[in-house]
Amino acid sequence: MGDDGTHGPEPWKTDGTDAVTVLVKDVYPGSVGSYPDGFAVFGGTLYFAAADDIHGAELWRTDGTDAGTILVRDICPGTCGSGPLGMTAGPGALFFHADDGVHGVEPWKTDGTAGGTAMVKDLFAGAPGSSPYGFTALGGKVFFGAATGATGGQLWKNDGTDAGTVRVPQACSSADGCYTLGGFTRF
Repeated sequence: MGDDGTHGPEPWKTDGTDAVTVLVKDVYPGSVGSYPDGFAVFGGTLYFAAADDIHGAELWRTDGTDAGTILVRDICPGTCGSGPLGMTAGPGALFFHADDGVHGVEPWKTDGTAGGTAMVKDLFAGAPGSSPYGFTALGGKVFFGAATGATGGQLWKNDGTDAGTVRVPQACSSADGCYTLGGFTRF
């Protein structure tokens, strides 16, 4: 992200020299800027969250060119913006959290196409959502914390499918040499 004083904060690229430090795309035309954030690479493509005046903050991807920098999907239709963040490359997809305006903040995934961008699972029904966090890819699964009501934050794992999104039993105690921190069990 860079700000040249004319376009506002926008995605930039560099090879380390002044000559090749350039604006990739003016996502939010004018001086406001798109405030790109949450950069992650999946399948050789760079993904990020950015806002424009039509969609709000949504998921974008770039190949490093203006023409190749495109909105992946308008997850929360209109200007509400889904606020996609926490992007992590996982099994066959990029995982992140987003709010579609109906289910609240829930886990999502994308293969880089609009049709291949979907909510993984509605873990906590209703507008508040489960607020997933800490996406971490390990052993062909993506692990994350999520709050599902009165139980608070719990550890979940996902194999990329709805049925494969399950809570990880936390059956250890300090006597076992582990402890729980922020919903994650650490050894």
